[in-house]
Amino acid sequence: MKEQITSAVAAAAIENFREEVLAGLSKSPRQLPCKFFYDERGAQLFQQICDLPEYYITRTEIEILRLHGADMVKALGPQIELIGLGTGAGTKARILLEELRDPLVYVPIDISKEQLEKSSARFREMFPGLQILPVCADYLEPFELPLPRRLSSRSVIYFPGSTIGNFEPEAAREFLARLVELAGDGGGLLIGVDLQKDRHVLERAYNDSAGVTAQFNKNLLARINRELGADFDLNRWRHHAIYNSTEGRIEIYLISDNEQAVHIGAREFQFRAGEEVLTEYSYKHTVPGFIELARDAGFQFVQVWTDDARWFGVFYFTVPFSPPFDAASAATDCNKMSALVQLVGVSKTFGDAAAVHAVDLSVERGKTTVLIGPSGCGKSTLLRLIIGLLGPDSGEIQFDGTQLRPDKIDIVRHRVGYVIQEGGLFPHLTARGNILLMARHLHRPENEMRARLSELRALTRFPENLLDRYPLELSGGQRQRVSLMRALMLSPELLLLDEPLGALDPLVRAALQKDLKEIFARLRQTALLVTHDLAEAAYLGDEIVLMNEGRIVQQGSLSDLRDKPTSNFVSEFINAQRSLAVL
Repeated sequence: MKEQITSAVAAAAIENFREEVLAGLSKSPRQLPCKFFYDERGAQLFQQICDLPEYYITRTEIEILRLHGADMVKALGPQIELIGLGTGAGTKARILLEELRDPLVYVPIDISKEQLEKSSARFREMFPGLQILPVCADYLEPFELPLPRRLSSRSVIYFPGSTIGNFEPEAAREFLARLVELAGDGGGLLIGVDLQKDRHVLERAYNDSAGVTAQFNKNLLARINRELGADFDLNRWRHHAIYNSTEGRIEIYLISDNEQAVHIGAREFQFRAGEEVLTEYSYKHTVPGFIELARDAGFQFVQVWTDDARWFGVFYFTVPFSPPFDAASAATDCNKMSALVQLVGVSKTFGDAAAVHAVDLSVERGKTTVLIGPSGCGKSTLLRLIIGLLGPDSGEIQFDGTQLRPDKIDIVRHRVGYVIQEGGLFPHLTARGNILLMARHLHRPENEMRARLSELRALTRFPENLLDRYPLELSGGQRQRVSLMRALMLSPELLLLDEPLGALDPLVRAALQKDLKEIFARLRQTALLVTHDLAEAAYLGDEIVLMNEGRIVQQGSLSDLRDKPTSNFVSEFINAQRSLAVL
């Protein structure tokens, strides 16, 4: 007997629809839930949107699936249960299922019953050996998974299409935490995420020239009319979508063309001319920012696959097992999971002099780690080892779980930004030319580069009229801002800063310290900073690592170093930092 659709919301669907619509229109400002876009007509219109030339999301995600499917399958493993959230017509789920090794169960979960029935029937024909257990449910609400006939090796949730962008950041974190519970120990999450890019690309995608997105947006009003007995006049409403670069999101509205009254049952709603009704947010993420968001929810990052332009990412996370480890083992494993960079027993000598000796170091994702110590202690050498300017004599350096090798170093460098003292700018290039140097070398689209430059200029508070000046025409602080923008241009996962503020006067240095702290927090940036100044380390750092003669002598917070020194050197170093008296 074929499995029947488990309808978790069918009985109360209309009443739930009514309650949420009335609640949304009663708010100020007004809004309508985007999850109700997808009735039968809405699903048809969305399929048309996916084929539009301006709408890059679907074709880019499919391109990534086709190009990297073999790697994804290797990561997911054989004989899994695949749980699809909002997979719609199932185009991307089909591509994934065709690649998977002996999948046992597919559980598509969708709020659109009509679309779910059609896709499930089609999948049963395409995959006769696969048990398909469709669930008609709003996956934002609690629901029960049907019991499969066969026990799978793990449950992997598939959440394509960048729907996670519809959640505001805190709601996204809470939703991802629910997915941790749904996947269970050892389970996984394969998720599509739209990445930040040129605002013009984004706004064209949501304001297509054929007007299909406008039809899709206004169809929500048609559905309210049909199912709730409302009297919206669709000709008196228009679609509008803009990119809010400050919040990093597309905002989609229906705008009332004139003053009007709308009735839903016994309720009447008055709308002003020009009044906006929010129908959707679509947040655009950075790679390190989304990794940190998922990690905060309880996932462990495994891998991300992107297109060449880095417009879209397909991320794979797993749920760590929680066996009864002892406390020391658990702390060590947690540290490894969260580390973007891991150094194990790394040594480097120059002639007879040992610059770095048997160093173990973890640089955690989303944190600022500060290396501090006297001149010649090995701080800057560690940065050059991590970025591959030097090779270790012994030991191992891992970046994102992969050992650094000379033949792969260019790939890593594209994921790392590097800022040095005085900026290291090319004197024959303008500030603009220095900032865009690597992006132009990699043939990034001109409009993408312009948009990114505009964002970085705002982020670093760099005046636009200085972009065409040469480095010698800029102050020391301005040169460092240019160097920082150049390092951040490619949205690096790791930012290395080698005494970037050391040559600046105190007032300029203090202003840049404040800006760096804000930038790191806003971008959720993983950073490794070298400085001589312990006050600066305490202000910027989540973790302070004190070095001497090529070794790490102590690491922790400032209070750890000050109140629990591990050696006389630690106390002497702190006492020598007279600036700490003002902290």
